[in-house]
Amino acid sequence: MKTQAELFRDTWGHGLAPLQILSSYCHFAVIYRRSPVGLPVPTAFKALKDMSDEDKTKLNKLLQEIAWDTVTHHPLTDMMKPIAAK
Repeated sequence: MKTQAELFRDTWGHGLAPLQILSSYCHFAVIYRRSPVGLPVPTAFKALKDMSDEDKTKLNKLLQEIAWDTVTHHPLTDMMKPIAAK
């Protein structure tokens, strides 16, 4: 991915597969309060026809890392505080 335009399918801001997956990883991280790093490459990546499987794996890991970094550093996610012991 080289340009921002590769993230969106239209001018309304509807995301393509990488942006949809990033959003999913952010939701996963907040809901389950754990890192998405290590989850398998989603089948939605099949839509990325011009990308090798190796690059899909790298992109998947990068999106997982971005999601985790984002949710653990944004105060509204409430993930900046340690989880209370049960």
